[in-house]
Amino acid sequence: MSKELIEAIYQILAERQAAVLKNVLVIVFGCNHNEDQIMHLLKNQREDCHFTILFSAKRCFVSETSSWEQIGEKEDAFQLLQAGRLKEFDTVLVPFMTRNSLAKTVYGMADSGELTVLQHAFLMGKEVIISNHGFRLDTDHAVYNGLDKNPFIFQQVQEHEELLKKMGAKVGDLQTFKGLLEASIGKATKVVTWEKSQGDKRIITQQDLKKNPDMTIPEGAILTDLAKEQIKKNKA
Repeated sequence: MSKELIEAIYQILAERQAAVLKNVLVIVFGCNHNEDQIMHLLKNQREDCHFTILFSAKRCFVSETSSWEQIGEKEDAFQLLQAGRLKEFDTVLVPFMTRNSLAKTVYGMADSGELTVLQHAFLMGKEVIISNHGFRLDTDHAVYNGLDKNPFIFQQVQEHEELLKKMGAKVGDLQTFKGLLEASIGKATKVVTWEKSQGDKRIITQQDLKKNPDMTIPEGAILTDLAKEQIKKNKA
């Protein structure tokens, strides 16, 4: 087998080794405002993420959920908790949080499977990213429907949102939600773990050394034959 072919094989292995698929849990509560935008965003992240989706009973009543099958697999909240699978997820997304689920979350009322999963995610220190467009009273949807006329409730919702942030959630409008998700995925795809504890050793190829002639070779790294020749050329 030629050095060039071996080099190409190692390059493919190195690229696969570097890829990190983010395991994301999506909790979908009752409202479905801007659903098309949310689904488009998640579809665009499928190459970097594996999505598991939990639907609240109200969300299943509001509209059909079959279209979500093209994004990820549906899971039952209680089965997920019973199996201890929550620890497998890197991030929890809440793209449609209602004012009801917001109030229950910040006051610790976990009276459904989905709310219990979300509460446990906070308790476990998981990254939780939430869009506020479903509960805010200053959105176009809320204003159009005349839901912005009670100053007490308006302030109450704002206070609940601040409590949500104090719990550790990353909260924002749809544009911010999109940025937070992409930033989270960016961290996962750019961080490459080469630790021996993972049972992997980094493969250094000629291409790596051409891109970064001054790179430090990690201890225990595997160098291809062409990489060794490239080191000699770089030192010459």
